Amino acid sequence: MFRVLAALFFGMLAGSVYAQPTNGEQTKDAGREAPPPPPSSIARTLYEAQKDSLVQIRVLLSGAESQSSAGSGFFVTADGLIVTNYHVVSQLVWEPERFRAEFVRTDNVRGAVSVVAIDVQHDLAVVRVASAEKKWSVVTLAPDDSLTQGDRVFSMGNPLDLGFAISEGTYNGRPERSLYPNLLFTGAMNSGVSGGPAIDAQGRVVGVNVAGYGRSAELTNFQVPVKFVREILAKAQGRTNVTNAMLRADMRTQLVGHQNVMLDALHKGEWKTEPLGAYQIPVIPNTLARCWGETSEAEKKNYRFETARCSLNSALYLDRNMRMGTVNTTHEYSTTPLGAMRFSSLRKKSMANERHIYASHGKDRTASRCSEDFVRSASHNSRVVVCTRAYRKFEGLYDIYTLVMSLDAGREGLESSLSLNGVDYERGLTESRRFIEKITRTVGTAK
Repeated sequence: MFRVLAALFFGMLAGSVYAQPTNGEQTKDAGREAPPPPPSSIARTLYEAQKDSLVQIRVLLSGAESQSSAGSGFFVTADGLIVTNYHVVSQLVWEPERFRAEFVRTDNVRGAVSVVAIDVQHDLAVVRVASAEKKWSVVTLAPDDSLTQGDRVFSMGNPLDLGFAISEGTYNGRPERSLYPNLLFTGAMNSGVSGGPAIDAQGRVVGVNVAGYGRSAELTNFQVPVKFVREILAKAQGRTNVTNAMLRADMRTQLVGHQNVMLDALHKGEWKTEPLGAYQIPVIPNTLARCWGETSEAEKKNYRFETARCSLNSALYLDRNMRMGTVNTTHEYSTTPLGAMRFSSLRKKSMANERHIYASHGKDRTASRCSEDFVRSASHNSRVVVCTRAYRKFEGLYDIYTLVMSLDAGREGLESSLSLNGVDYERGLTESRRFIEKITRTVGTAK
């Protein structure tokens, strides 16, 4: 099947122009542990009004009290549904035989919980209290898009597993270069508050704490808008006898949905191009991706190169060892005073090294399978390698790596790559084909 699809692929080309749980989990914002400022009087009032609906979510080893990770959450229904982050309870989805979870309220009331719904695209989950005998205090959800930039927002949770707390900050709009409309929160948010509520000055939930921007950022964090809380809650209500197989099926559907959001946003059906040396290259729009450029110092090398790299910041957290759903491009334009044969030898080694790097797979993916061909276009000839590897637990999803090396000019050339992570096979090949077709050579520049 692979050979047939690969042949079809090359035939079509021929001649054509995240604040994290504390403890054991690997955190996205480790080291960001600055203490929050003292709460204002309004913060204290809001905390007192909300604390009975606030919980810590603890993930424990089965049959033991040893804690693997801890996050936060809040009651959304009186019969025991709690919203938290997916990454807080991801171990329950991936290894249910090894882990169990419990909630702990501010008054130390606790009980077992199980996962009933997940949303990996927005890093949300709903868990249900095992016993429905008690009527729980619940939060009030704010209307969608009720915030204006500059509004005060209050983050609640259990930071660093030290105790429940509230942190006051400011809503600063939606972050750029983001596929999803997260809230940008300027305020302290440490590990362990993941999954806790973000509330407005009226005491209504406007979002869910999810992640810090990075180790170098100060008081810059993300929260998931309340709109997506409503969506996952509608799915969770009335859902019973939820199995791990059901959650995995949900996850696969959401990964396919993420692929569509990612690739649709990437180019709106068309790759953008910009010049690099003697070529036009396809690039990810800077409204979505972070791009870097580099150039060598010609006097210190026997060839000179210019490199352009772009990465779409779109990876979804699945568990501590796996993230899916990214796009990366690399282009390297090189020139040399060396002879054409020596330059050709250097480029062949570079291409072989790229393929070797992609060959690693691990337990979650199959080994890579590669096809190679020579492709002629109106402006230049190329050597093209396409490698694919499948995800063992998500049927139909692949990593697809495309490597293109120009062949026309003796002392200059272009080496380009496209890496698609967690995509449908057919759509991935379509994107690969579009990427190759967008690489063109400026006429008359051959040396």
